[in-house]
Amino acid sequence: MQSIEEIRKEIEELDDMILKLVSKRLMLAKEIGQLKSNLGFKLRDHERELVLKRKWIENASKLGISNELAQELFELVIRYSLRVQLRYFTRKRSVVIVGYGRMAKKLGEIISGAGHHLIITGRNIEKAKQLALEINAQFSDIASAISHVDLVILALNRKGVEQFLNEHSSALYSKIVMDILSTKNGIFDILEQAAIKYGFHYVSTHPLFGPSAKDLDETVTIITSSTSEPVIKEVVEFWESLGLKTLKCNYEEHEKAMAIVQVLPHIFLLSIKRAMDMLSTEYRVDYMKFFTRNVRELYQIITRLEDNYSTIEEIQLNNPFAVHARAIALEALKQSIAVFEKT
Repeated sequence: MQSIEEIRKEIEELDDMILKLVSKRLMLAKEIGQLKSNLGFKLRDHERELVLKRKWIENASKLGISNELAQELFELVIRYSLRVQLRYFTRKRSVVIVGYGRMAKKLGEIISGAGHHLIITGRNIEKAKQLALEINAQFSDIASAISHVDLVILALNRKGVEQFLNEHSSALYSKIVMDILSTKNGIFDILEQAAIKYGFHYVSTHPLFGPSAKDLDETVTIITSSTSEPVIKEVVEFWESLGLKTLKCNYEEHEKAMAIVQVLPHIFLLSIKRAMDMLSTEYRVDYMKFFTRNVRELYQIITRLEDNYSTIEEIQLNNPFAVHARAIALEALKQSIAVFEKT
């Protein structure tokens, strides 16, 4: 029988082999990406991916590897393979992100990774520099950054967007300007009027994912304004060049949808955590020790929401349909409780 040290050495050798094989796999994916681009093929071939996935799972099963592990490995390999191919399907753009928060970082990683020329800027140049160094981008003061790009992404809160417009609107002539706010109430009209006055194209966007999300197969909503028509195709192509899906809608449809998929879930999820804490105190029970897998995953989602509470608060306070949505939430909760009280 082998000793622990001998087995560990063999494991280390296998780990080295795995890494070398992964590296070779990514190099081949890069070559295929270049060929696909030259031949006019699309980035993704979903039928081919399904065939590969089935083969992975079948072979894994023969080798005694669980379907769950096989699927997770497959999804990782495909995601990173597509990442290295994105550069060959990208019309290189000059982009500035104004802001240096978590979503600025997430979008910056995606944009820079796809091969676009990216500049990070903001009122605090040191913070802009720090983020730029982290994600392999450039940094500059706001005025200089704007002058060198054609796409401006405002990764700012509502107050930050208004301050930016007050100070830099006149420099935005002919450029495409996009905000990424979760709710557009009020700020949409301000940006649209500024676009009309100063001659830039305003296209409101909303990434339907957070800083911790996977960057492929996620969706960005595109909310059209009266100034967006000449550039809407260009904006769609830009976001899709990042491996993201796009969903076009109007202002009212977006706000109503966010009342359903953000206002309601946020209220219920935060209420679950509050009720659990209240009941835990009353019962004097450390409930975390008794988590099932589903509850643990739910708790992790709630924790991420709490970490991003400022955005949650912004949505609850500014979505024009939030008050009605919360009233519906209360009524639904009462109805759900009533069902069990009757049994």
